[in-house]
Amino acid sequence: MCARVFLATNWWEFEWISDPDPVAVVIALCVVAAALLSLVLFDVTAYYRYRRQVRERQWRTFDAIVALHRLIPSEIALLRRLVRHAPDDSPVSGINSPANFDLCVEQEIAQMAREGGTAEDIDEATSLISSMRRKLGLDFVTRGQHLRSTHSLAPNQELKITAGSGDAAWELLSSVVRVSEREIMISVPEKQGESYALEEGAEIAVEFVRENDAIYRFQSRILKNFAGRLPLVFIAHSRDMERIQLRRHFRIETEMPVRYRVLAAEQFEKPLEAFVGVENWEEGTVVNISGGGALIELTGEISNGDYINFDTSLDDEKTQVNLTCEVVRITHEGDSKIAHTAFVGITERVRDKIIKYVFRRQLDKIRSEQKELEAARRRR
Repeated sequence: MCARVFLATNWWEFEWISDPDPVAVVIALCVVAAALLSLVLFDVTAYYRYRRQVRERQWRTFDAIVALHRLIPSEIALLRRLVRHAPDDSPVSGINSPANFDLCVEQEIAQMAREGGTAEDIDEATSLISSMRRKLGLDFVTRGQHLRSTHSLAPNQELKITAGSGDAAWELLSSVVRVSEREIMISVPEKQGESYALEEGAEIAVEFVRENDAIYRFQSRILKNFAGRLPLVFIAHSRDMERIQLRRHFRIETEMPVRYRVLAAEQFEKPLEAFVGVENWEEGTVVNISGGGALIELTGEISNGDYINFDTSLDDEKTQVNLTCEVVRITHEGDSKIAHTAFVGITERVRDKIIKYVFRRQLDKIRSEQKELEAARRRR
């Protein structure tokens, strides 16, 4: 009815429509543009107001965390500088994981070096960083060997299971109940409290976080489902596990000659005692080093999973540092054999020494590059 009445008015024949006044059209367009601009400004203002509120909440949370862990004023001042480099401009994200914290540390130390910081400034900063890391619970100390096989899984270890593939993949949560020689018994996978049955023979990807170590991933398959008082799922063991280190470390190129000795994986029991009596020393070169591991150019035979032990003097210190690392990968560059290694069984004190050495070398490198640039400008 309303449509018929509207059409009956012959609105298109109205003079102000069929023969519009230019001034009226301009005014109408200005009104529409002003309305649209107001809507845009309202949305932008609301967005920035929301971002400001989120950031204020983040800083309040940050202050609460700092107070909870009893950081001293000098640590708080440095930590506030560090979290300026945090992902997503979020101060809390800079201290909620070892990887994010170390990313902030790397960028702050590099900035200090670019701005002319001295070696003493770097030493003072890294000492405070070491203290903050311990207080915030971000220590990364590898406790013994890394996991090599799913046979080493412990009961109650939480698992994330990915079933299916591509767009049809979905993630479920489970935990280890018991590990036998032939299989792994896990709780029935769930998502938001709802149990999901997986078909026998289905291929799955499993991921878990080992505390103070790393993220591990492996492929498995469903062997069988058990429907009893405690429903269980039996999955197959895996011989290959991918290890992803949690803590991020800045590496520095170096040419550090070392004498090293090798112990096979099956002989390795205790990182601090395994090499006692092993005297088959060989010559090698540390190609680069970080707080997490090193690349070592080798002369002798070695295999993935072997352990390398060597002494080194960092930054011409009088005291030697003994380091043990696990070979995680071997590559070849021309006639050279390069072992990619991860440190095992070292304390945070030793790791901090390595990090200080890395940052001092970084500082020297940046200063050398700046001198070369200045010399090139003078020549022009």
